[in-house]
Amino acid sequence: MHLADIEVEFGDQLDEIKENKKVSEQHTFVSKEVSDRAHHGKSGINFARKYLPYIDKAVIQAKRFPGDEYELVDSIGCNLWRLIEKLKMYGK
Repeated sequence: MHLADIEVEFGDQLDEIKENKKVSEQHTFVSKEVSDRAHHGKSGINFARKYLPYIDKAVIQAKRFPGDEYELVDSIGCNLWRLIEKLKMYGK
C-alpha cells in the first residue's frame, strides 16, 4: 500500500491480489509487484528510504479496505494502520 494506488492501479485485479498465486519460482503476484516497484528482493529493502516516507499514504489507503480481523480472513486489507496511528500519537 506504500507503493501503488491499489484501487486505481489494481481495481480489476483484487481477486488476483487476494489469491496471491505463484507467478514465478521467486514470486507470488503481490511480491512480484512489490519487487518491480521497489526494485528489491526480500532482503535489503531499505525501509527508511523506500517505505517510511510513504507511511501516511499507506495508512490512508489501508483504511479504504477491510480492517477488522474477522473480515481479513476472506478479504484483502490491513489493520496495521491502527498500530501506526497509535505509535504516531505516542508522546504527544
